Amino acid sequence: MAMPVPLLAACSIDEQVISKQVALSSLYHCWSYFVKNDALVFGRFSQGVFEDNKLWLDPYSGPSSAFWGTRSLVIFYHQFNEKNWPKTQQCRLPALVQKVDLTIDAANLRVITEPQSGVSKVEFLNNQNKFEDAQLSHQTIKDRVKEQVYGAAHRPANNLLSKKIKEFDSSLRYYR
Repeated sequence: MAMPVPLLAACSIDEQVISKQVALSSLYHCWSYFVKNDALVFGRFSQGVFEDNKLWLDPYSGPSSAFWGTRSLVIFYHQFNEKNWPKTQQCRLPALVQKVDLTIDAANLRVITEPQSGVSKVEFLNNQNKFEDAQLSHQTIKDRVKEQVYGAAHRPANNLLSKKIKEFDSSLRYYR
């Protein structure tokens, strides 16, 4: 839900780089996607991706840690009067209009958008692994006891980049 922040910030600096329409559309599409896929639970962000799931909850996160997810809303409301969001028309996002196949050598990755399927993906050129559920680390009984005793999170990180995945796409299927 924080994904639109760089676009909203760039729009604030220079609307020739990122238009108000693209910034607003990215915010709307991002939030709509997560809300439709149950990322809000009992009026709060889920502690996972689409549901409460400790497999995807970073070790430093606490109950209802919403800091990152709210950043896009904070900047949106900060710009509310300046950008006159209610009068701004949304547009089709560039990734849904035109196919892009871009290699970014400095990051050693490739970005591909496929408008006909609506899927965008990132290919990590150094990595060779296909993701498998077996690669995920689960919280141990010892970790759960530590959480109760110390009142602090003790759980493994399941950062997919650290698992050396080869490809990641906008369906977010790994998190389901």
